[in-house]
Amino acid sequence: MDKFSIISAQQIIKTNYKEHYIYGYELKGAYKASFEKPFYSDYIIIVTVLRGKLSYTFGDRTMTIEQGQFSTISFLNPIDSIRYSADFHGLAVAASKLLISDIFLNKNHFPPAFRMRFAGQHQTLALSFREQKIIAEDIHRLIGALGNKEHRYSIELNYAHFYILLTDIANALWNAYGNDTDDLLQGLPRPKYIFRQFIKLVDENIEKESSVQFYADKLCISKQYLSLAVKENTGESVGSVLSRIRFEQAVRLLRDPSVTIQQVADRLGFADQSSFGKFFKKHEGVSPLQYRKAARDIHVSGNSSVSEKPEMP
Repeated sequence: MDKFSIISAQQIIKTNYKEHYIYGYELKGAYKASFEKPFYSDYIIIVTVLRGKLSYTFGDRTMTIEQGQFSTISFLNPIDSIRYSADFHGLAVAASKLLISDIFLNKNHFPPAFRMRFAGQHQTLALSFREQKIIAEDIHRLIGALGNKEHRYSIELNYAHFYILLTDIANALWNAYGNDTDDLLQGLPRPKYIFRQFIKLVDENIEKESSVQFYADKLCISKQYLSLAVKENTGESVGSVLSRIRFEQAVRLLRDPSVTIQQVADRLGFADQSSFGKFFKKHEGVSPLQYRKAARDIHVSGNSSVSEKPEMP
């Protein structure tokens, strides 16, 4: 686990976890921390605030999550400082890249618009009372499931509870933003409309096309305008978004043992396996072979770990 904590051990009133896979926390009380270098988590962190508020800074911006709101903090997003109010009470889940990849890249994966909102830039969402209750119950059940050390299928149990949580979050986002149908898209400002259409095209074509020019041509706009639309909606360059989604597809293919690493490289349009290996290691820090072995090992190990007061990833 990443030992660079963004919570205090004294805040944790309940926790269970499967090490390097998923962590659940119930937190209370004040805490503040500033980091000499921006903190990048190795996990996507989901936070819902039951009482009080927490604030964190990144660059020149401050994000505040208040009572009745939920937020995700992605491993793409740095944090410079964080502060919890004295009356803070909240729930948090930290999910590994491996788990997120599993869920987002399976055969019934969530639509690309949800994936971008969930795993992209910093955001908060005000929940209805019913939505907050459902999401809080989901996290409580997940924490309980993580503590079930004797369950023969603990990985599958934890996966199922986290999938339910994501489904309820997706429903809350749908209630807030709609389902991205063409009728709804037509009313959006043009950069947002272009961005949504871009993500749909990428989802359909990323195995065959990874050039910015291809997507600009498909949308009948210039590369410069596409870059501006993507930057405005994600804070990332269009090249970074394409590279990240290409990487996600690589992960999905690597998790299929019937597909060789060379076949993955070929399907994603790399000149050779070596070029693919360099690309993958740049994103994940390990080779495709090492990743495939780690993914297999964590799924055959069904033991949950429980700690009284582990540090937050």
